[in-house]
Amino acid sequence: NHSFELKENPDGSFDRDFGETRMGQFEEIFPSLEVVGWYACDDQLRESDSKRHAEIVEMFCEKPVFVLLDATKALKNEQSSTGYFETIPISVNVATNAHNSEKLSFKQIPYNFLSTDSERIAVDHVVEHATSSDENGSDILLQHLKTLQRSITMLMTRVDVISSYLEASQRGE
Repeated sequence: NHSFELKENPDGSFDRDFGETRMGQFEEIFPSLEVVGWYACDDQLRESDSKRHAEIVEMFCEKPVFVLLDATKALKNEQSSTGYFETIPISVNVATNAHNSEKLSFKQIPYNFLSTDSERIAVDHVVEHATSSDENGSDILLQHLKTLQRSITMLMTRVDVISSYLEASQRGE
């Protein structure tokens, strides 16, 4: 139920400073939870997934699970009478040779998927936005996430200003 985004550098690697900041915030808000894996929305495993998985190992957890959600396939599935998908097209993967990104490969593992209505609504929302595009062909989900990132950055800046003001007030400045 709890996740956070990672910013990507132009070379495709994760921004480690951003990741460490997000991890610190995650640990502060959810001190009893730990990172168990990561996910991506794509129709197949990519070479870049091995590199990203190795980075997750270095940054967050020793043996992460990688969940791949095929949003395109999800849209093609028939919805039940409740309006939700009966099956969600995901694959759950673990890495072999996790500490060597050049020899890393993924092995799909069996799973049981139990979800509440609120979780299904969230998955439907991700699927809808992951496959949507506007008339210019640009990714609506990406635009939405960038807007959220800018909003969070602005909020963090304002919180820092307020915090600095309160600290200065306490010092009598």
